Amino acid sequence: MSTEWGALCGLFPIDDITISWWSDRARMIASARSGAEPLASAASRAERAQQLVAELAAAPLEADPGASYAKRFRVDLGSLSPLITGGNTLKSASAAGAERTKIHKAWLVSCVNARASDIAAAAKELRGRKVAPWVEFYVAAASSEVQADAELAGDWEVLVDAGAIVLPPGCGACAGLGAGTIRAGEVGIAATNRNFKGRMGSPLGIVHLASPSVVAASAAEGHIVPPSGVRAAGFDAARCVASLGSSEAEATSGPAQAQGLVDGFPRELAGELLWCGADNISTDGIYHGRHMYEDLSDEEMADVAMENYDPEFRGIARACGKPILASGRNFGTGSSREQAAQCLKHLGVASLLAGSYSATYTRNALNNGLPLFESPGLTRFLQERFGSGTEAAIGRPTVRTGLTAHLDLAAWEVRLVDTVGAEAGVFPLVPLGPAAQELIACGGLEPWIRAELLK
Repeated sequence: MSTEWGALCGLFPIDDITISWWSDRARMIASARSGAEPLASAASRAERAQQLVAELAAAPLEADPGASYAKRFRVDLGSLSPLITGGNTLKSASAAGAERTKIHKAWLVSCVNARASDIAAAAKELRGRKVAPWVEFYVAAASSEVQADAELAGDWEVLVDAGAIVLPPGCGACAGLGAGTIRAGEVGIAATNRNFKGRMGSPLGIVHLASPSVVAASAAEGHIVPPSGVRAAGFDAARCVASLGSSEAEATSGPAQAQGLVDGFPRELAGELLWCGADNISTDGIYHGRHMYEDLSDEEMADVAMENYDPEFRGIARACGKPILASGRNFGTGSSREQAAQCLKHLGVASLLAGSYSATYTRNALNNGLPLFESPGLTRFLQERFGSGTEAAIGRPTVRTGLTAHLDLAAWEVRLVDTVGAEAGVFPLVPLGPAAQELIACGGLEPWIRAELLK
């Protein structure tokens, strides 16, 4: 889940066990097996996979000698206990069962934690037991092949006999689609990977994340509990994770470094400043996943912009004309979807300002020609003046600040002016490089490509 850390990708060293598994898998996809017939492309895909296995075995993926790191951690896996995150956030973890929380729904679904081994772990908890009468326990295998394997092992039958509600493999409740979504006032626990407010249904429901074992045990108990034989324990992050040093520097602690402007890139931008003060506003908050399966016009996309974060946002933004939207840190976290940038552009947002962004969101915004800039100092100022919070808990999610933001991009700074023309503050912007500037100057990646092809 490297995107949650703001990364475009994550690379991991692999060992002989991984290489062996991949080699076996390459042979399997070209063979007939229970529940799955080989695709027409299976043979060529298997051949390519074997080539990659051979290349990785000959030159294993590993960090360069002398590589530097922002932070280094050593994790004591032996000290970890079953945890839950939430509700409605990935940033808060606690021991499973530390509090006796009643649940209404449980999910063992999605491509993430509904593998054959996950289903087996859930079956171990539910063998000979029943799901609590007030709990709806939804199960969907990660693929038809996984379901076939679980059926052959007998684990699938255990879940069904316990009272699980079977859903077909594929995207569903995890993305707020189809049967089994969370309703207002309900509490649920899911073995999925994201639980942003409203992602799995109503924004007035609460979703926690946990392992398949915890989800299954909780479904039977009707409350969040650890797996059988595991005593609820306090979570001491300092005991489990030891920091081995860090090297952090804020890019804007001093004057912005000189950075020229490419032709066509705006020298100035201005607009009424809107403040959405939560940190970690997710792409589900900006543009809900259910709309990904709808064919919406530009106007219709604008109509649903930020609706999951704040249903009042659209009206406030339109009253401002072409506002400049400011937010907290890690704006655009979560699933990578370019519609989360497009909907704000269609709504008329002139530019984004934030303490930081998810790297995937930055790329999607630039590819769609939506100007965005980092200014941690501005974020701190607005937090102190207008408040802050999280996507799931904030008093005023959207604030019409009464300030006008003037972006002087030649100087890489933003100046705030109040309604009587008095200066409220000047803050540095992190300069954009020439490649990012070109994308904004052209209106996005597709216009840039067309222009390049004409050269």
